[in-house]
Amino acid sequence: MGTKVSGFGVELDFSKHVSQRAPHAHRTAKFFHIKGAFIDVSTGAPDAGKPIKLDSSGKIDSSMYDAGANHNLLSAVHPDTVVGSPVRGDLIVGNATPKWEKIALGTTGKFLRSDGSDALWVLLVAGDLPSHSHAWGDVSKVGSNLTDLVTRTHAGLQTVTENQHHNKVHAIVGTAHTASGLTVGYVIRASGATSFVWAQLQHGDLGGVTIDQHHARDHDLLQATHPDTLAGTVVRGDLMVGNSTPKWARFGLGAIGKILSSDGTDIVWIDPPAGGGVAVPHPFLFIGY
Repeated sequence: MGTKVSGFGVELDFSKHVSQRAPHAHRTAKFFHIKGAFIDVSTGAPDAGKPIKLDSSGKIDSSMYDAGANHNLLSAVHPDTVVGSPVRGDLIVGNATPKWEKIALGTTGKFLRSDGSDALWVLLVAGDLPSHSHAWGDVSKVGSNLTDLVTRTHAGLQTVTENQHHNKVHAIVGTAHTASGLTVGYVIRASGATSFVWAQLQHGDLGGVTIDQHHARDHDLLQATHPDTLAGTVVRGDLMVGNSTPKWARFGLGAIGKILSSDGTDIVWIDPPAGGGVAVPHPFLFIGY
């Protein structure tokens, strides 16, 4: 089989091509050769009379290949593609020509985003994301100034008022509020138009409730809830007398043989008068001899 063709003063050397074989069958189409197949241009051969076009390297130009043979997706066999080889992560998109062209995988953290004309690998910006809410537990607080939010003071929350900070509904009894130094029975009592303190309720705080109604429950006689008494505990034999304050106060039992007498101001326990008796004014009776 000849490896050279001459005519019109031009000689073409096909020695680089005639020894190449392709893994697919030979085609006998009128104008195309199978890439790498034996080319026989001798008189009467199947390839005789077919035009042959060489590329810049002296090989058969890709436009001469039979499109029905095996070929790559992004190859010159497809005139609507930009020639390229596949790389892991590549995508094929329509370019501005327009032709199918591969684009490389974006770097870590980038997303494929449309700019209205092309698909590009870019970093997302805030405007790309719709308005939405996240549960507090879903928010990563590592490396941010949110990690100390539990202990952050009101002053540390810029442009946030105390009322805005506490605008969620929560119970006053629970972990949301802590307290110390309280006294059992005390309540939050208004001490002014804009202030309050922990204190006991006063009679005057109970609107429409009289003192007697307030004391309808059982209680001791000599205790602080009776402001006209001197607090004390009852003891057998005690008397209750008005003292110099004046308040009702307990008066202890006198010693054996003592008698109760008045000194004109208070009652006192005294010894009986000498003579063994006590003179008692009476129109008909005298005691003693």
